[in-house]
Amino acid sequence: MKFIILRGKYYFLAVILILFLLNHNVSGQNDSVTVKGRVYSAQTGMPLGDIGISAVNAQVEPVSTNPEGEFEIVLPGKNEQIQVSYPGYIGKTVFIGGRENIEIWLLGENDVSISNATSMIFREMPLKDIPASVDAGSLIEFKGSSNTSFCQDLQGMISGLNVINRSGMPGEGAYMYARGFSSLYSSSIPLVVIDGMLIRPEGFNNPVINGFHHNPLVDIDKRDISDMTLLKDAAGCGPYGIKAANGVLIITTTPPRGGKTTLDVSVSGGISSAPSRIPVMDAGHYSSFIMEQLYDAGMTSQQIFQEYPFLEFNPEYLYYPRYNNNTNWQDEIFRTGNLYDAHLIVRGGDERALYSMSGGYLMNEAILKNSSYNRFNFRFNSIVQVSTKIDIGFNLGYTSGRFNLMETGASPQTSPVFASLIKSPLLTVYQRDQEGLSLPVYDDVADFGFSNPAVIVNKTEASDATSKFLGVSYLKLKITDKLSTRLQFGLDRLKSNERIFLPSWGIAMQGDGSAERSMKVKVDQYYSILSEAQISYRNRFKYIHDLTVDAGARYMFNRLAQDFGASQNSATDEFKDLNSGKADEKSVGGFEEKWSWLNYYVSGNYTLKDRYLLSANLSLDASSKFGREVEDGISMAGYPFAVLPSAGFAWRISSESFVPDIRFLDELKLRVSYGLTGSDDFINYYTRLYYSTIPYYSITGFYLKGLFNPGLKWEVVKQGNIGLDLALFRERLIVNADWYKSVTEDMITYVSLPVYYGYGSYASNGGSCQNTGFEFNIYGKPINRTLKWEINTTFSKYKNKVLTLENDEIISTFRGGEKITRVGEPMGLFYGYLAEGVFVSRQQADEANLFDKSGRRFNAGDIHFTDLDGNGIINEKDKTIIGNPHPEVITSLYNKFSYKGWALDLFIYYVRGVDVFNYIRSQTEAMTGVENQSTAIYNRWNMDGQETDIPRASYGDPMGNNRFSSRWIEDGSYIRLKKVTISYTFPRKLAFITNLNIYISGTNLLTWTRYLGYDPEFSYADGILGQGIDYGKIPQPRTMTIGLKVGL
Repeated sequence: MKFIILRGKYYFLAVILILFLLNHNVSGQNDSVTVKGRVYSAQTGMPLGDIGISAVNAQVEPVSTNPEGEFEIVLPGKNEQIQVSYPGYIGKTVFIGGRENIEIWLLGENDVSISNATSMIFREMPLKDIPASVDAGSLIEFKGSSNTSFCQDLQGMISGLNVINRSGMPGEGAYMYARGFSSLYSSSIPLVVIDGMLIRPEGFNNPVINGFHHNPLVDIDKRDISDMTLLKDAAGCGPYGIKAANGVLIITTTPPRGGKTTLDVSVSGGISSAPSRIPVMDAGHYSSFIMEQLYDAGMTSQQIFQEYPFLEFNPEYLYYPRYNNNTNWQDEIFRTGNLYDAHLIVRGGDERALYSMSGGYLMNEAILKNSSYNRFNFRFNSIVQVSTKIDIGFNLGYTSGRFNLMETGASPQTSPVFASLIKSPLLTVYQRDQEGLSLPVYDDVADFGFSNPAVIVNKTEASDATSKFLGVSYLKLKITDKLSTRLQFGLDRLKSNERIFLPSWGIAMQGDGSAERSMKVKVDQYYSILSEAQISYRNRFKYIHDLTVDAGARYMFNRLAQDFGASQNSATDEFKDLNSGKADEKSVGGFEEKWSWLNYYVSGNYTLKDRYLLSANLSLDASSKFGREVEDGISMAGYPFAVLPSAGFAWRISSESFVPDIRFLDELKLRVSYGLTGSDDFINYYTRLYYSTIPYYSITGFYLKGLFNPGLKWEVVKQGNIGLDLALFRERLIVNADWYKSVTEDMITYVSLPVYYGYGSYASNGGSCQNTGFEFNIYGKPINRTLKWEINTTFSKYKNKVLTLENDEIISTFRGGEKITRVGEPMGLFYGYLAEGVFVSRQQADEANLFDKSGRRFNAGDIHFTDLDGNGIINEKDKTIIGNPHPEVITSLYNKFSYKGWALDLFIYYVRGVDVFNYIRSQTEAMTGVENQSTAIYNRWNMDGQETDIPRASYGDPMGNNRFSSRWIEDGSYIRLKKVTISYTFPRKLAFITNLNIYISGTNLLTWTRYLGYDPEFSYADGILGQGIDYGKIPQPRTMTIGLKVGL
């Protein structure tokens, strides 16, 4: 057994703790002490009267401040803590530490403060008392946001978390990962925990609608969220073991609240507009280009006009009205979309029962015609006090949604975005009569065989109907004042019904050219059940010690069932269901997967003198995905368990006696942590011998599904973190900075097999990688009077490197290109040819003397590819790394100005140094066929000596000028004015109105970028292998909303 708990950096943490304990008196002082002080408002600088002051650990009569803010309290010892609280202000716990006179500054309840409580795994804790690396995103503001998923609003608000909006399709949400990519094939998305329930953050595989990604997080209404915390290092994530390799996002929904019943209503509406169009050729330039291409294909003028008579543009030609147009097809597919959003929440209760009940409705139209997302959601949270020792709680949520969709993949036949760029502008949307008048019938596929984009957006029927139930129930039993237990049960159920029908009229033949009409259906049903038993012990003793220990067990069972079917070539476009297709052209299938996870954990937090904070975790994890012959970890009852320890230590230097009494220093804390987490996010049954069915005419056979690996185990992530927390000038300046290094060992890879095995590869723990990075968050309040100015900036930078691979490199293919993962380099780099430019003259081409692998010589007007091996032949041996999809820097800047009831919010987001493959440009500057092209080809090479970066037009591309090369790799850096919001909160004048706020907001108002596609921000697929590939998804719209929030 290879496991040893205390080794390496654990010795380092232990030595630090021992040194501190040896050099400090850890016994309590029993002599009473009188403490005098004064309490001030941090905003006004004025003293605060009637503020409650109480001792935390001792039975001491509470006192209140006088009108001058002064107080005097007698405490049993000099190491006692006092609690300062008052409605409208953030409560504060102050460690006396022998002081007899103190000043206390209180911030308003809506201010950013290190004393703000945030959700951790087991309970809420003040940020200042957490020894781990966490970010609570204190300035996340959902008001004015037109985003349908809360994860989109996290962009730029949490350092170290990279959030990439998938597209402009409402409901697709965002892809997010923390601190780089920890695995090549496993998920890098943080674990999402809502009210204690682990939920599925990824979509389902095998979508039948190309380019669509179902995002389960969109089912959570962001206005039902009260608190979010990202746990980033092993010390914070440790109790979740093999589920915590990528960090943990803790989400708490709106808790019940007692007292007077309150009602909060928010309503908003808005419009979304498409960004600038990609410039493509008009009818005149296209006609000239087509003639050039057909001549290059070897046709004579007579042959061209005989086969394509419309190119003569003769008014006497029967179909002249059909071909004598100048249609901008992008205008035919894009529109101005409408947005409507409403939400209502009621909270109330009494001493025995509290409740929070909410409902919401969303209608969000995409800028692509006939695409939209509609959602209805309901939530009920309740706490019932059965007795003084027993509480029962329920957090129940249900969501029903529907996507109306279009394909947005790389298929020119069915993607309206792609089709609108290559469709001939000569043609028209509708059929025309002899006089040129439009008929109420869409034009069909014309001579060149391209789909009518207007037919795609108006006649395609594609949708995804979803439903989600998320429920958590728990029982809390207070055994003694120091000991309690909690039993919890959670259920996450998700269903998706995805279907698409593509008609024959107006849409080009699909597949191998034999499918005129296609129908596809897929149904996914997923549920997970989580049971947890936990016992907690907390004790404060001798005034200076605070110890909390949590121990427990979790069992999670998951089931995913997928059924799918496809058929084609029904009798007419009116027959749209699966049964309508030809009997011999139907296919059906499906699968069911089950997997489970067992987790034992113990977690402890210890604080000494409010200066030294220690956390330690130990997690034992078993998974049904592990092989039975795993050698690492420990074995219990014949099953392998991962053993994952972690620890963190923080030193509040500002509380030390040797630190001068600096009035402007509120907090100076150093953090260090190290530990192990893991991942079991790989496909089920890789560790087992199993069979699947296969149809063979009228019978069904069985075949071995794949080679199994009984030694396959979890991926292990070893992470170290050093952090600094600083607060100055009464918390008007707060800095959080972290440096980290994480190493993933036993990374899942796929080992290639010889062809005679009958299988391409098998899964193995054959790799390792490393992420190192630096991140910081700076919050400032330069002005804090009647006029208030708040500013927040985040900065994140990481470097990824592959340490080991079984075969030193892995080449992954995708439509249009390749990526390479190589030892010593970051994962998933673009791999292709280096394009140096265009041979501008025959002399230049002769001097290079380059040939392709078929022996054809590169001439003037061809691309000059770099001959890396120097043999004069451009072939696969000349491929190299040509781009890096990992961003170099991610940063953001948030400003908020407030004056009386007015507020102005501005948010800017910046991504630098990310490379992007522009697939759309590779098709609209290819000049290999008769597709319409970008206006960039106006500058194509035409004559000897012409200086240009666009090669000659060449029908069929015999020299491979359009091959995957650095020609298509662009700088995807951008700066975006992400959001601007102006709001006004009315003074409270009516007794029954507690809050009234109106606002107007704009999203994605301005973008500065050199990228030539629609939008530099997109994510086509999860993982590093899916990043940086632009297949032409719906671009993010520019959105304007106006809203109203009323509290009663």
